[in-house]
Amino acid sequence: MFADTEKKERTLAQMQELNLPRMQAADIASPKEGVEPPAWYPTKLDEYLSHFLKPQPKFECVRCETPQTGFMGAMFGGFTWGLAHGEGFCETCRWPGRAYHFVKDENGDELCRLNVVLQYHPDELSQRDKAA
Repeated sequence: MFADTEKKERTLAQMQELNLPRMQAADIASPKEGVEPPAWYPTKLDEYLSHFLKPQPKFECVRCETPQTGFMGAMFGGFTWGLAHGEGFCETCRWPGRAYHFVKDENGDELCRLNVVLQYHPDELSQRDKAA
């Protein structure tokens, strides 16, 4: 759809038109064989993860393909921490993501936590008015 040189130039609207897959619990976790998963799995985890994109095979940025984690991420840009706890963005194209995830129930009690860089799904984002 886009030439490689145009990847970093994709607008939010163009990213939303791609209908990218949303993250699900099965993309990153599965119960051990023979172990009964908690009652909230996978429903609550799927609900939380639906705000994020299914990760690229090597945890590359969905917009510009810059590695976000590991040695390659450290060498070539990767995930840059923002001001809010766990939040950040791709150093190359500034696509937002989160590295610290606290999945909670309706009462605010923590069910589980994940420490992995996940990028926000384009449908969860909006363009800020520059005049504001």
